[in-house]
Amino acid sequence: MIKITTLLGKEIDFDLITFPGGEPHIVINNTIKYFQINVKAQINNFNDLGELLVAVDAIKRAGGELYTLYMPYLPGARQDSVRNPGESL
Repeated sequence: MIKITTLLGKEIDFDLITFPGGEPHIVINNTIKYFQINVKAQINNFNDLGELLVAVDAIKRAGGELYTLYMPYLPGARQDSVRNPGESL
């Protein structure tokens, strides 16, 4: 779940679209040029992380500035080292 607001707390309206291949796409419906933007993201899986990435890109392309990103939990954050050959980090 992603929530986008201005620094003063005004909620930014956006449409989240998922393409048939599963790729997320966000369209921001408000004018946010020159606004400092807060994003709150509840990341529960890899798809949620993709939504966050496209949201930040949409904010920048709409002329906004990402001011704060609040993400209380990031899945996989506990894996802080590689323990076996061929293992990802």
